[in-house]
Amino acid sequence: MSKGTRAAQLLARHLRSLEVGKAGYKDADAALDEYIASGGKIEQPVPLPTGETATVVDQFATRNRVSSGLSVRRYVVEVERATAITSKL
Repeated sequence: MSKGTRAAQLLARHLRSLEVGKAGYKDADAALDEYIASGGKIEQPVPLPTGETATVVDQFATRNRVSSGLSVRRYVVEVERATAITSKL
């Protein structure tokens, strides 16, 4: 495979991945918008089927401005991973 062909393949892969990412973010934003619109809990832990806990955090709850590069999401989801329970027998 020539260097030019490899470079073209890498750039094409990069662009495809960006498109997949854009679609994923769009779907994630839609799900969070629906959660909030349906009266979902804000600032309260919600148990997930995976054993983890998710909390929707309102970044504007205590301030009117937040630092940003480009766009800012008012709500972010923080996930607390499940911890393994070990016992000594």
